[in-house]
Amino acid sequence: MTSTWTSWGRRSDAGWLSAWLSVRLRAVGESPPAWVSGATPEDRWDGYLQPGGVLRNLVGATTHVELRETEDEFVEWRMVQLRERPIVGRFDLDHLKAVHAHLFQDVYGWAGQLRTVDMSKGEDVFAEHDAIAPLLDTALGAGDRALPAGSSKAKVVPRLTTLCVQINYAHPFREGNGRTLRTYLSQLAEGAGWRVDWRRVHPQENVERSQAAHAGNFKPLIEMLDAITVPTTLTVPGRPDGRESPTVVAHPVVADPVSATTSTRAEHYRVRAQRRVAGPQQ
Repeated sequence: MTSTWTSWGRRSDAGWLSAWLSVRLRAVGESPPAWVSGATPEDRWDGYLQPGGVLRNLVGATTHVELRETEDEFVEWRMVQLRERPIVGRFDLDHLKAVHAHLFQDVYGWAGQLRTVDMSKGEDVFAEHDAIAPLLDTALGAGDRALPAGSSKAKVVPRLTTLCVQINYAHPFREGNGRTLRTYLSQLAEGAGWRVDWRRVHPQENVERSQAAHAGNFKPLIEMLDAITVPTTLTVPGRPDGRESPTVVAHPVVADPVSATTSTRAEHYRVRAQRRVAGPQQ
């Protein structure tokens, strides 16, 4: 089954999503899974879980720690793939679902599917599950929502902020919302000539500023996104060949764990993830 999912995962367009999900539903059984078919909210909530309370998964993880570590490896692999070959789409809801489907295809049978239960985290209450699709259809729009190439930072940052707040509130997936959102926003910005350098902000700071925006205070999130959104390239004045040089990072950032080509990094994470699933060698 993994080879089938992997082959779908190589597709780069968002339009294949409905067919891909049909294959997924057939793969998990002829009947819809319990997180879809459950008669009550409790049934659907339990449908996402296996005995012991760990999310049902495709990697055989039975503890929260094991699932998190294996998930991180697989998702890193898929994120590196998307840096090399971004998903082509309209940046609409199907595009967002396609990003989630690609990132989590190895880990969850519901990758790319909107959640079917209501959720909250601490004091943050997210959109009711049956409001997610209409909310994001309105927020993301039905047409092509890509930013024009060469858009100014003054246009890019407000758009990123608005989408960040709207998608965070929708919280469309059962798991993996943050990584999907960051990947989606990064690809949107890159099409306009900007890079969102998430390495410049501590994860907890990102959470706190996002929570402030969720509560109605948008200024901290705007300031953060403005600080970490940088030009994809900078032209060096007076360079005789007129070529562009890579963006100069103004302050230290966390280095990539593997300093090689993108393809080599992807292979590194793939091998680590598959070794983790296989377990120790006999």
